[in-house]
Amino acid sequence: MNDRNNRQQNSVSSGEMFVGLNLLSKIGVIFIIIGVIAFSATSGYYLSGGVRMTLVIFVGIIMLIAGEIFYRKGSVIFANALIYGGVAELYISALIGKFGFQVFGGGGAQFVGLFAAAVSFFLANRYKSMPLTFVALFCGILPAFAIDSNFSACICLCCLIAEHAAAAVTAYNRNYRPLNIAGAVLMCYETLMIAPLFYETVRNELKIPAVILILFMVCTGFIYTCGALLSGIHSDGALSASEIAVVITTQAFLVFFANANLYFIFGKTVDLVAMIVLALIYLVCVIGFSLRFSSKCMASNVFINLLLVTAAFSVLTLLTREANYYAIHGLAAAVLVVGVLIERNMLKIWGYVLLGIAELDFFVQIVVNRYYELFEHEVNHLDNTIMYIVNMALWLGIMIFYIIRHNTDGIMFKIFACFALFNTGVLLSVISYNDMFRALIGTGMNRGFVTLIVVLVCACLWQILGFAAGKMKYLGGASMPASLSFYGVGLVFLGIANIIRSSANRSEIMLDGLLIAITIAVNVISVLAVLDITKQISEKAPKFAKAVGLVVSLYGVMTLTTILGTNNFVRFTSYIISIIYIVTAAVWIFVGFKKLNALLRRFGLALALLVSVKLFLFDFIQEDAMIRTVLFIGFGITLLGIGLGYGTAEVKLRQNNKK
Repeated sequence: MNDRNNRQQNSVSSGEMFVGLNLLSKIGVIFIIIGVIAFSATSGYYLSGGVRMTLVIFVGIIMLIAGEIFYRKGSVIFANALIYGGVAELYISALIGKFGFQVFGGGGAQFVGLFAAAVSFFLANRYKSMPLTFVALFCGILPAFAIDSNFSACICLCCLIAEHAAAAVTAYNRNYRPLNIAGAVLMCYETLMIAPLFYETVRNELKIPAVILILFMVCTGFIYTCGALLSGIHSDGALSASEIAVVITTQAFLVFFANANLYFIFGKTVDLVAMIVLALIYLVCVIGFSLRFSSKCMASNVFINLLLVTAAFSVLTLLTREANYYAIHGLAAAVLVVGVLIERNMLKIWGYVLLGIAELDFFVQIVVNRYYELFEHEVNHLDNTIMYIVNMALWLGIMIFYIIRHNTDGIMFKIFACFALFNTGVLLSVISYNDMFRALIGTGMNRGFVTLIVVLVCACLWQILGFAAGKMKYLGGASMPASLSFYGVGLVFLGIANIIRSSANRSEIMLDGLLIAITIAVNVISVLAVLDITKQISEKAPKFAKAVGLVVSLYGVMTLTTILGTNNFVRFTSYIISIIYIVTAAVWIFVGFKKLNALLRRFGLALALLVSVKLFLFDFIQEDAMIRTVLFIGFGITLLGIGLGYGTAEVKLRQNNKK
């Protein structure tokens, strides 16, 4: 009986399985991909570009084949890590082939990306995996960064349209509603991301990329809108919440993006004509759905709102750029407030749509202020300070209005409040990167010194936002996800600051004792952020409470190591130490399985995670290129070996449960 109790106490818990099988497997895959990238940069003296390119693609194919093998054996989580890594590696190989090996140009990179897309969507359909479709869709933008001509730009957009079409068809056939929403949002993000690349590629002629990008928006918007409308036709004009979100997101962004580009490049007349044409199309849709079903059906109401948005943009087109920006923000606030006051849901929805458009307008202005030289004298960018004040007043003002009205129970308020806080963080980060950076550089400070200060400020801002979001009772169940997300962004900024600090030369950055003290203080304070994160998680999952001390102490050790390593107080950057640590971790995990000792296994997992962070932040910087390649590939294989051990344990546990 005692032996049985001991075995139960030392069994593999779900948390341990998550770290050993899921987390370490994925880290191992990431390390292998980094090793492949390092290999692309170091093997030029030994192998030709074509051979290196073949080997890189071969690594991705091997990972996919291994994933298939383990998938058939029943180790699904371990197989997924290999398959996701193989898909991502194939997409990354498009960039490696152009920038690393120079074996092909932008067109070749697009064809490699098309091959990766075909493989990834085939596998997603083969495994009936929505997450794999997500990975394929989100990685699809990577080849876009390799465009270098009109031809490669057009091929890139054709590939993206094909990927969105495949995702939309998959979502429609398998009822993957989250995939439809994610695809619609990603379409907007891709457009904003590739717009500067297109304008850089054909810098001397802005009209061509503007037309191409608008056509891309029309095609992808049509793809996702058709899927939602087909569902509405089959259900007598009714649309689900996700389908409404897809239609409004795609079409409202199309209106906004077309308006902005046509106004900037072609002038008011062309812009006004385009808005009128869109309004007529929406009017036809309203009439069609009203005659087929009812004037009160949801599909008809959605297009009525889009018609109103387009009509509003037609009027705003007649205003100056400054008046247009401020009018959009004012109109969004007015419509939303009126909708709340008179309790009209459609006005609220319209207000949220206009609010989203105003937010997109704000981000476009940031891009215009950053890339306004591309337009030469055709665009007058707005004054930063006034633009920031208007945007901040809109988001925080409406959030305060909701709180004063005691109208904070709805899901829309919680979503809005989370985005308001997120927007505040983005806004403060932009101010830090742009205005604060310029102001400090203007005083004659060293550029590296100023960069480190700005990144540390951003880290503190996001951690403060994370703390505030976790304590806001108005957010309800959304407070923890928002808080953890903001903390995560802050810790990423802190990691960047530590990398800058560790790689900085005293003569380059003119570091003094005060700046060292500030860097150490921010690192120490971040331990409190991790403590807050673990407490929030333990409140939702009481079983996690036992791990709070371990997680915080582990992070504290990592922080101490970071402080010592980045300030040269001790030599901790030798890869020999990392090898000893990872071998020790593997031995502990092996012995822990043999002796059924959960404590040894968990310490081994913690040490493996610590060494992974050390390898990425320190060893990668210190060693030469060839050693980096060997280190990352070797550590990746070792971590995959640990993941394989846990995968085997998972299969055995599943078999025992069946018995």
